Amino acid sequence: MNFYINEIRRALFDIMKDEKVIMIGEDIKDNFGGCFKVTKGLSTKYPERIINMPVSEAAIVGVATGLAMRGFKPIVEIMFYDFMTLCFDQLLNHALKFKKIWNISPNITIRTVIGHPDYGVNHSQNLDYIFEKIMPVYHPTLDDNVYDMFMECFNREEPTLFVEESHLYKKRLINASEKD
Repeated sequence: MNFYINEIRRALFDIMKDEKVIMIGEDIKDNFGGCFKVTKGLSTKYPERIINMPVSEAAIVGVATGLAMRGFKPIVEIMFYDFMTLCFDQLLNHALKFKKIWNISPNITIRTVIGHPDYGVNHSQNLDYIFEKIMPVYHPTLDDNVYDMFMECFNREEPTLFVEESHLYKKRLINASEKD
């Protein structure tokens, strides 16, 4: 049985085989493994390339941009979609302009989460309508092939955003044969 969270974790483990991939975020190392345990086990397998950062979303995206400009492929975890507004300056005025300024397109994949609706207004905002205006946004549902969607997001050679729904993490994915 494939579950939403398992497909994201499977993609992350597969992507980490590339030595150019570095993952940064808050509390993403083991034993914690991120706010929703999506990164659990990654720092045990890849201890040098999973980096806990201080609580500063702008700094996290700024560091990721610098890493990308040096040829790395950073994956950033921002705990909640609401906090993406704190990254806006780094994205809009830096990462997204470098293609035009220096002909360098930073390959940055940002993962973030919309919390369960019971979390209230601080962790449940859908900001797709803002971020879709400036960068590719992937927002998988249970009907999507989550693994392939994440791989497509990661393989774009530009900053991209992958938005996960926390209430779907334990849900079973629907495969094509079950839809009929």
